[in-house]
Amino acid sequence: MKNLVFLFALFVLAPAPVVCQDQNGTAPKKELRPFQAPELRVVDPIVASDEGCARDFVKALKLDGLEQRKYLTDLFRYGCVEQLEGPYYANILGLAQVGDGAGKIAMRKVHLINTLTAKVADGWILAKEVFDIASIQKAVDAARAQMKAAEAK
Repeated sequence: MKNLVFLFALFVLAPAPVVCQDQNGTAPKKELRPFQAPELRVVDPIVASDEGCARDFVKALKLDGLEQRKYLTDLFRYGCVEQLEGPYYANILGLAQVGDGAGKIAMRKVHLINTLTAKVADGWILAKEVFDIASIQKAVDAARAQMKAAEAK
């Protein structure tokens, strides 16, 4: 599994060539730029301690009502799942699809570092909990531009 993730990172996340013009402005040449990893964050994540607990957590998400509440309570009581408080830096260590058929849920194995207290945690979280700071900043900038355009009218 580790080799598969390494190969994925090697081929998919490799630096993309950038096309530049030379001094004459005619002949393009390829210049490599270094890969810049995204700044990933999570806020108040629910962390499963291992892959088995991650599968159980996904199973609990698919249940309804009282059955779901009892199952989640058991997961929290036995330390299989815990909710961390505050903002965390997230380093993704692994990827997994948990579940059957069309009901698969994406999970990420992560190393988390609290941005305020430097508390460290490792485990599995839902992929949808992870967000990229650059994406959030682009959305905020676009919203500000729309607000300025609306004010100008």
